[in-house]
Amino acid sequence: REGVPAEEGLLMPTLYGYWRSSATWRLRIACEYKKINYVYHPINLLKSEESSAEYLKINPMGQVPSWVQPLAAKKADSAPESIVINQSLSVLEYLEETMPNAPALMPP
Repeated sequence: REGVPAEEGLLMPTLYGYWRSSATWRLRIACEYKKINYVYHPINLLKSEESSAEYLKINPMGQVPSWVQPLAAKKADSAPESIVINQSLSVLEYLEETMPNAPALMPP
């Protein structure tokens, strides 16, 4: 479902995470609560996938989770422009600021 239009004209975000990571679970719960559609891309820490060259391009710290929010449609010869956030609490703050009509995660 990657590339399907999501909230407010943005393309569908991708959550990179490990299923046993509490920080990844925090984001999955928040997305469910706010009814945010996203693509989940598993990163297997037991297989050291967080240290792969491909993932280090997304998160140079080699940690999970990572949230990739595309901002514009992909052009034929380039990758889509996107915001990458690599800390779960920063992602929660971003979701609150960009999707204020969904149920609030934090007190006013």
